[in-house]
Amino acid sequence: MNFRRLKYFVKIVDIGSLTQAAEVLHIAQPALSQQVATLEGELDQQLLIRTKRGVTPTEAGKILYTHARTILRQCEQAQLAVNNVGQTLRGQVSIGLAPGTAASSVTMPLLQAVRAELPEVLVYLHENSGVVLNDKLLSGQLDMAVLYERSPGGRYYQPAAAERRSLSGGNPGLPWAERGFNGGCGDEPFPSSRL
Repeated sequence: MNFRRLKYFVKIVDIGSLTQAAEVLHIAQPALSQQVATLEGELDQQLLIRTKRGVTPTEAGKILYTHARTILRQCEQAQLAVNNVGQTLRGQVSIGLAPGTAASSVTMPLLQAVRAELPEVLVYLHENSGVVLNDKLLSGQLDMAVLYERSPGGRYYQPAAAERRSLSGGNPGLPWAERGFNGGCGDEPFPSSRL
């Protein structure tokens, strides 16, 4: 599979239209269609259902889309990590916040701490239900999320979340995952093992 074709495929599914995706990607629509056809040929699967109203992924397309998003995100993070060797950390992080969690009291201290400690890191905040955020976290669309407590054995469970405000759930592939982060929420530090 070709990295560029995966990138094109994800953009097409995100937008829902070959024509609009071609405009955004600055590629001719027939050339983009050929890239999709080549990808479908490589996988021996139809990936998109084409209608007059746009395109939607087939079941195989949905599976590829989920994996492709993760692959593209990991490649981006790998490039950032390599580029940041010996330099100030820079990049972006997507954080999901579920209503009814400690999110409202964590948001401003988190943003202030990131701005102070990591000035070249851009933070994107996404507010949605815990179920939606968990799905986005698992699919790689979010780097971390403040979620309701999950049971032990759950993929992103963190026992400390039951005792204090903390970030629970994170993508260990982040370029700064090993460095840790000492932001703060009042007198309570953020955990430094996952950010």
